[in-house]
Amino acid sequence: MDFPDLYAGDYKKLVILPLALILLSLFFIPKIPAGVELKGGILITIQTNERVVDEAELEANLRAIGVKEVSIEKYPNPTGVVLEAQISQNDRLASAETSIKQFFPKYEDASRLEPFVQELERLQASGRATQDDLARLALYKSQYDSEKADLYVLGENVLRDCEELTGPIPRNYSDLHELDKIVRASFSKAKETYRAKVLQAIPPSLSHASYSFNDVSPSLSSFFLQKAVSVVIFAAVLSMVVVFIVFRSVIPSVAVLTGAASDIIIAMGAMGLFGIPLTLSSFAALLMLIGFSLDTDVLLTIRTLKRSEGTARQRARETMKTGVTMSLAALTVFASLLLLSFFVRIPTYYQIAAVAVCGLIGDIIATWFFNAPIVLWYIERKGGK
Repeated sequence: MDFPDLYAGDYKKLVILPLALILLSLFFIPKIPAGVELKGGILITIQTNERVVDEAELEANLRAIGVKEVSIEKYPNPTGVVLEAQISQNDRLASAETSIKQFFPKYEDASRLEPFVQELERLQASGRATQDDLARLALYKSQYDSEKADLYVLGENVLRDCEELTGPIPRNYSDLHELDKIVRASFSKAKETYRAKVLQAIPPSLSHASYSFNDVSPSLSSFFLQKAVSVVIFAAVLSMVVVFIVFRSVIPSVAVLTGAASDIIIAMGAMGLFGIPLTLSSFAALLMLIGFSLDTDVLLTIRTLKRSEGTARQRARETMKTGVTMSLAALTVFASLLLLSFFVRIPTYYQIAAVAVCGLIGDIIATWFFNAPIVLWYIERKGGK
């Protein structure tokens, strides 16, 4: 394949295209929809055998049971239609889970203190307690009573929230251990009750061959988000360290990192433009793009800087042939996966493939229209050395 010589003339004008795409992407990035894994909620995927379905009845039924946010997507496939209903988490369940997150750590603390309090109370009752024992008893008992009081308040909060879904819950507990059992059982029953209500909202007219029910609590989504941010920070820091070690020069290193960052920005802009949700699957595709972008950027920078045959522009053009061929090969693979995802309608396939296709197109533009002019300008500013 014969590639045009982009660097024969005023190659600095090439940066206009990637800069325009980056600015446009920054406008669309805030519009990226968050997936269930990262914002919490419930995702119901229904495979129907019908060719024509009316999702309005499903939405009406979900709102009738108190669901505030409903988003339904409809996708045809060879066996019928796939409906994906993403709904918000129940307010009462979310409130109960917030109380439970505080309840369990306090219960563990109280359980550790309880044996000490009981032992020292036995010593006190036997009359064999020393002044040191009494001092420790006062300290342990003060801590235990404080934890116990908080636990009763938190436990009641959980039970009140759960009662909104399950009906009255007997308060037949005499100590913290029985309270813990009732709290766990009540919360589990409330979740099952709400799940049953949601599934009953699927109208009988919507004949379905199969369905999946994915429930992600707010605490779990918060955990996923924290881990995702940690991975990004770790990957960015490690990439910067490795790039600076390899090139030992500021401008080539910054060019490589800027090219990778531009690739991710363009890919995320496409996600906002086409409504591709940010999920764990699409997030994994973004991480993959970081590695691929660094690969092409490092290939360009090393060949253009380190080699001596021909001029820097000629080396950049020859490297472009190799890099674009690599990108087109990967683009063909993920385009095939994207096409397959439209037939089998597997969300994971679609999210990974769509992000990869957008990112690989962005990588071609960012590497050869943005990174390459920076490297060439750096070399020619130093007199070709």
